[in-house]
Amino acid sequence: MTSPDESPLHCAKNVILNGCAWPKPFEEQLESYRDRMNRQKSVVEEGNDSLEKESPMLLHVVGATDTVNPPEQGRRVCNSFGEDCSELFEHELGHVVPCSPEAIRRYRDFLIASGVLAGPPMS
Repeated sequence: MTSPDESPLHCAKNVILNGCAWPKPFEEQLESYRDRMNRQKSVVEEGNDSLEKESPMLLHVVGATDTVNPPEQGRRVCNSFGEDCSELFEHELGHVVPCSPEAIRRYRDFLIASGVLAGPPMS
């Protein structure tokens, strides 16, 4: 991988990342996403609303007690994409896919907000 344009995320529209670690071999590429999104946001704020959003919407699921991929690494991955396209869901479990009612609600609400599912968010 040599640029963000060659990343699988370049063509993705919505992604749920669970238990991510900071990918040291791809550190430069991942950090470049934030710079790229900030430049794009700046152009849009200047009035060019014809730009299509290039970044996928991401839900980062981080386990507070994850010993495989420490939570600070998952938060770092989340922060590298910027707050306009990333949402953090931190749960109290470890390196698992949480399936509690709260977790299911968060997944569903994310998929509805990002246009993948139809229906009202769960309350």
